[in-house]
Amino acid sequence: MKVYWSDNASSHLLNIYEYIARTSETYAIKTVDRRTGRSMQIADFPMSGRMSENKPLWPYRRANSLTIMTR
Repeated sequence: MKVYWSDNASSHLLNIYEYIARTSETYAIKTVDRRTGRSMQIADFPMSGRMSENKPLWPYRRANSLTIMTR
C-alpha cells in the first residue's frame, strides 16, 4: 500500500514545521516526524485509524488531524 501526500498536504506540513521551528526546531522536527510516521503506519496497516467523516469509506482514513488517501 502506498500513501500519497497531496501538494496541499505537503504545503500544510511545511507551514506547520516553519511555524513551530520559530521557537523550537526540535519540536518542529518531532511534530513532522509524528505526522509522517503515522502516514507510514497507514501504508503498512491501511485499515488502522478512523474513517474520515466527510469522505467515503475507502481509500480515506483519519490519523491524528490528517486525512490520508491510500491506494
